Amino acid sequence: MVGDTFGALKGAHEGDSDAFVRAYGRTGETLWTRQFGTSSEERARGVATDDGGNVYVTGYTAGALEGVNAGGDDAFVRAYGP
Repeated sequence: MVGDTFGALKGAHEGDSDAFVRAYGRTGETLWTRQFGTSSEERARGVATDDGGNVYVTGYTAGALEGVNAGGDDAFVRAYGP
């Protein structure tokens, strides 16, 4: 699942809203959580997996999440291995 938070779920809260992705096991237990952001707004809006167990998160940022912000909101895709 993906979403955004104004607090610290796992790790430090970077500011404004941070995006997160959380994986659950077959019985509902939390397997892992990744929270990420900048001092500006980040929103996770989509998630997909592949046959190899990789997780892909899409969303937008108002900050410089993966380099320089091109102005306004920039899209992002992040990948996490199994």
